[in-house]
Amino acid sequence: MEIGVDPLALSKLQALAATQFSLFSVGQAAALGITARALERALNRGWILQVRRGIYALAGHPPSVWQPLMAAALAAGPSTAISHRSAAAVHGFYGFVPGRHTELSVPASSHLVLDGVTIHRTRQLARDDIVERHGVRVTSAIRTIIDIAATTNDHLLARVIDEGAIKRLWTPDGIARRLDELRRCGRPGVKRLDRLLVPRVGERNPDSALEQRVFRVLKPRVPPFLTHYRLTLGGETLVVDLALLEFQIAGEVEGREVRAMSRGAFDRGKLKANLLIAHGWRLVYFTSTMDDETIVRQVTALLPPRSY
Repeated sequence: MEIGVDPLALSKLQALAATQFSLFSVGQAAALGITARALERALNRGWILQVRRGIYALAGHPPSVWQPLMAAALAAGPSTAISHRSAAAVHGFYGFVPGRHTELSVPASSHLVLDGVTIHRTRQLARDDIVERHGVRVTSAIRTIIDIAATTNDHLLARVIDEGAIKRLWTPDGIARRLDELRRCGRPGVKRLDRLLVPRVGERNPDSALEQRVFRVLKPRVPPFLTHYRLTLGGETLVVDLALLEFQIAGEVEGREVRAMSRGAFDRGKLKANLLIAHGWRLVYFTSTMDDETIVRQVTALLPPRSY
């Protein structure tokens, strides 16, 4: 790119753009010593392309579905955060994909207007509500699910909550805590999210959808149990999917990933089972072919009468 620019500055700009889906702003270029006149020469020669006012893309790079969102965020400036459905796509929420929406949250005092962008003005973005992705600000996973609650139907929102828990994006308790902090401001969607969180509060992060289902089916039907319980037997530290300590019952959830495990993992699983049995534990297994009643019976069959 022969435009009268210091090669080191040009190299730095190219490296920066590589982290931003081939995009950069006039301000970022200026910070590296590249003038507006140099950018104009590069634009006239077809080496860069104007995407938005003050935002350029390096020519010759395949377009990304993320480019429109990144361009909007760069154009809006550092006080802005990608939010709502756009942030849901960034975090990989179930049912949300990039390219369908461009939504940003800005301070309530902002007068920002961008073509093709939905602007949300807010006084409630706390430091913990913001994370950084590709050099721009994005609302956190928990803040994002609260923001989309009002415009997402119950079925999809429940699926997002459950899938996010499996992916370790949050726990239901974490969502509930932040929701309590925001509810006094009369946020839309609070009642819907509250209703969906009630049966989920207290649940830890499951490792799979099957494990999540097993825990949820058993919780109201058997005595209290611990999930992902760690114990040491015979000098070995083990983790069982669930444990009813009072009755020394351990439960293991076995989905498809267990059947596809390596030989070493298979052997370790069997050694764990043998060790539990040798120390007086009774072991039950749960599989995806079991209906709810069958899952419950695996545990209740081992319990003394009137304990559940």
